[in-house]
Amino acid sequence: MQRLSEISPPAPHRKAAVDPPLHRKRRVITATALSHTVATNTIPLFCSECGKAFGDRGILNRHMKRHTGEKPFACSACGKAFSRRDSHLTRHARTHTGEKRFICSLCDKRFTTKGNVLLHMRTHTGENKRYLYF
Repeated sequence: MQRLSEISPPAPHRKAAVDPPLHRKRRVITATALSHTVATNTIPLFCSECGKAFGDRGILNRHMKRHTGEKPFACSACGKAFSRRDSHLTRHARTHTGEKRFICSLCDKRFTTKGNVLLHMRTHTGENKRYLYF
């Protein structure tokens, strides 16, 4: 993992190319990482795989699971594995329990996810499109 201070410019004897060479990874600093960096006066941590910057080691470790494919949290009912327990596994578990926590305020129909109830609400407004375009 490189720190901001360790990133060096290309060697002077190399020609500048329009497209960077494949072996050089682009560094991406998200607004969240940047604000954390400024607030705590620290240097962001970079992902060694894609170059994305993070202001917190825990968030970087969670991000690394995208590259490694690590999925340590398994559903006890069916064995399907997830990278995150807090949202992914919890949401999946509702498929086995039948729990429908989200209720339409107009017709009291129940849904397993907030996204599904929001999608359903469009049927009451006459807007029956699956996607919204901005």
